[in-house]
Amino acid sequence: MKPIIPFALLGALLAVGAANAAVTDPVGYISHTVAGNVAALPTGADTYLGPVLTNSIDFAGQTTVDPSGLTTLTFAGGVPEDLNSASYLEITSETQEGWWSQIVSSTATTIVINDAVPTVGGNVSVAIRRITTIQDFLGANAPGLADDSGTPDEVIIVDPVTQAAKTVVYTLTNGPVEPATWVDFVTYEDESDYPLFPGTGVIIRNYSAGEKTFTSVGDVKTGKTQVDVLLGDNFIAPPYAVGNSFNQMDLATQLLDQSDEVITLNAAQAATTYYSYDDGSTTEMVDFVTYEPKGTVEIKEGTGMIVRRPAGSPSTITFPAQVIAE
Repeated sequence: MKPIIPFALLGALLAVGAANAAVTDPVGYISHTVAGNVAALPTGADTYLGPVLTNSIDFAGQTTVDPSGLTTLTFAGGVPEDLNSASYLEITSETQEGWWSQIVSSTATTIVINDAVPTVGGNVSVAIRRITTIQDFLGANAPGLADDSGTPDEVIIVDPVTQAAKTVVYTLTNGPVEPATWVDFVTYEDESDYPLFPGTGVIIRNYSAGEKTFTSVGDVKTGKTQVDVLLGDNFIAPPYAVGNSFNQMDLATQLLDQSDEVITLNAAQAATTYYSYDDGSTTEMVDFVTYEPKGTVEIKEGTGMIVRRPAGSPSTITFPAQVIAE
């Protein structure tokens, strides 16, 4: 991650009264590379990527009532009154830091969210951001993907709840959507505002031989982030603006021992599978084939991985806070 505004951390917490604060995260950009289909595979070449930079914070404040178990959070004032499902609320303090939920509605003093807040035992600080969309991440076809005038390259999103895959392509003017935009490859409905929730990864499938590069821009999220792990495949992009290893992500201790699989993919289309292993004295990530310790394997910034849970119950991964070094 290369900073656009060099380390704006001194302005990270600008107090506006005791209860509410305007918060600024450092801003940066990430260069992404989409693998080329050098082997001319009829299925194309896949790359796991994700929008790990976020939209700016629109509101930050502290609740005035313990929100444990509630879906309506109360504040002293200053809440934007037009919040809706395009935004999410995230807890930024206490034991549930990184927990988030999509917003339903708001008033000047309340925010209604989809999910009941877990037990926090007191007032908490929160931040409100607009959910990153396909358009935010990929712009007006920033990667230069082949559009639907021929064989289009694909952006594949897997719903972790239903395990259904949605394929999104870039269309010019030969479809029902005007102007050029991102559309569902089956229905041709406009999907430019399709939400990519915190920690969500996607697959970009490139059918051409040459690799493609693009840049994503946004705020560097410096706090913790909770990501759901549901049964089946979870396409996850660790929310870091710099690469982090499995150890740095505390991944081994948060996965089901010898059950969950973590799958990465390189540009040559070779997949590697890892899992968490507890030998009685330590818990670490190991290679699924060789059983060698692999805690130092790094997930490069802006790239993703599949977390596969074949059995068990849903849980969450809490990614530790981003470390920003000057």
